[in-house]
Formats: sequence, C-alpha cells, structure tokens
Amino acid sequence: MKNTTLTNLISKQIPLNDERVFDVKLQGSRFWIKQAEASSSTIWHYLSSIIAKISDNPLFTPTVTIDGNTALTGEIQRINQLKNEGASVPQIIASGENWFATADHGITLQKLFKRSELSDKQLQHILEQAAIALANLHNLGAWHGRPALKDILWDGEKVTLIDFEENPISYLTPVQCMSRDIFLFMHSVVRFYEADNPVISAVWNRYCENAAGEICQSAINLAKSMPWLFWLSKLSQPIAGNDVRQTYKVLYFFRKAV
Repeated sequence: MKNTTLTNLISKQIPLNDERVFDVKLQGSRFWIKQAEASSSTIWHYLSSIIAKISDNPLFTPTVTIDGNTALTGEIQRINQLKNEGASVPQIIASGENWFATADHGITLQKLFKRSELSDKQLQHILEQAAIALANLHNLGAWHGRPALKDILWDGEKVTLIDFEENPISYLTPVQCMSRDIFLFMHSVVRFYEADNPVISAVWNRYCENAAGEICQSAINLAKSMPWLFWLSKLSQPIAGNDVRQTYKVLYFFRKAV
C-alpha cells in the first residue's frame, strides 16, 4: 500500500469527520488520524497558574498550547525523533497540513480497566509494561508530558505511548519533566486501586528498576514537598471528584515510599 493511497483516502474523509481523532480502514488495515485543533484554557489551567505562583512550584504550570497547528507540528517532530531513538511510540505513516496518521496499536489502558474479562494479574502485567516503556523513554533523556492511561495503548503484546502534545520543557528542567511524568502516570493508575493496594507498589517498583534512581527520588521529593496539597485533598475527599481523590491517593503513596 502506498502512502499516497492512504493520503487520498484521508483527504476525502477529513471533511466528513467532526471528531479530532478518527479511524479509516484500507486494504484490511486500520489507521488513526489526528487533526489539529485549537486548545482553550479552562478554569483548571488558571487555577494551576495561580497555584504555581503561590507555591513557587513550576510543576503546576499548565502546558496547554492554544495554537493547534503548532502543537500538532511539535508532536509530529517529537514522535519521529523518539521513534528513531527506539522509544515505544507509533510510526507516523502519513501526514498533511493539519493532520497525521498512524497504524492501529490497540486499545487505551483506561478502556482496558472496563473489560471484565481481564484478570487482576493481567492488568498488573500491562501496567508494569507501561511503567517499563515510560522508564525506557526517560532513559533516552526524553519525556512524555502527560502519560495518563488514556495516552497509552495495548495491542495484546506491547504498549505504545501516544499523544505527545504537552511539552513542559519551557517551564521545567529535563529531570522535572520526567518526575512530572511518573507522578502523573501514577496519579492515573491509582484511580482504579486503593492507595495501599500492592499493585501500585509493584508498578512503581517496576518503573524504578528500569529508570535512573534520580528520577524516582525526585518524584518522591516532589510529592513530599506538597503537604498542603496532601491535607487539602484528604479533607476534600467526601465532596471531591476523581481528580482530587486520585491526588490524595498518589500523594499518600509517595509520602510512604522509601
């Protein structure tokens, strides 16, 4: 199959799809297309900016990019570079002025947790593979930006990291970018477990076994440097949503980490 054939198909489908991300099928293969889209700041972005200033902690600085074309171009460049370096990222098969296409790499880990046929052991294995993929990315001196479970795919054999739009390097050092990565990854993991569930420790340990010790310790130090957020999230749990409850659980875990 030539890329020109795929490109022609996508060009015809784009005007028919309002979704930013959609799929097409060609010659028995499935491809995912991501289009440029202007982002908008939400109240959470403004609150994050305020917290970053009050706490003098750049890790809270929002990294949303308003210019959709700029964000998409930057994402293409990052993915191509990481692919050349051997990271677990998709290969960009075709691209146009405001879009790019990749092959199908499975289902998001977030959706996997809603599949009752998967055992706890299977889910733990997949999470540990995701932790290893993130550690390997960091070992390349690179980072993701927001490695939540909805940004990680599983095809039955391996994980693939996707969605590299967010890039906090303008505000953070490389070590801080990586520490933020693992913090956000664990924040996503604890949504499906209690704070003291051994699966959380197993996933964390798998990451630390494969990543530089500096990053693990930096993530622990990050969590322990925010006691006010720990207590605020703890006291807010009865009336809070998932994000706040996850924040409490991940801070609880890191505060107890050795």
